[in-house]
Amino acid sequence: FGRNAENNWVKRCFTLHGPILCYYDTPTLLSSDPSRPRGRLNLSKEETRAEMSTKYGTTSPTEFLVNVNIYVLGSKRKWELCCLNSDDQRRWYDALKVWDGQPDLSYDGEGGGSGGG
Repeated sequence: FGRNAENNWVKRCFTLHGPILCYYDTPTLLSSDPSRPRGRLNLSKEETRAEMSTKYGTTSPTEFLVNVNIYVLGSKRKWELCCLNSDDQRRWYDALKVWDGQPDLSYDGEGGGSGGG
């Protein structure tokens, strides 16, 4: 799930290839054109911080949340993912956490970067 408004969650497909995080309008990649994501974020080129939380009683579809905070010129944007279970939550968090920190200008796109720090 991805949030598209304060209390409005929509089923969306997310992909992560190296540092490239994408999301799509549909719940599965089979029903999407993978070359046309709705949103795309290169985690190696942004200052990011991944956070994992379990929130009961929120408006989210499940309590297994992963947030990616993006810091640009002193302001913060947030991408929120709501996973179906704790195993998926841990896998997404671990994959995104690799890119935490300042932009990695040495990342070559070949999978050999050290992440964001």
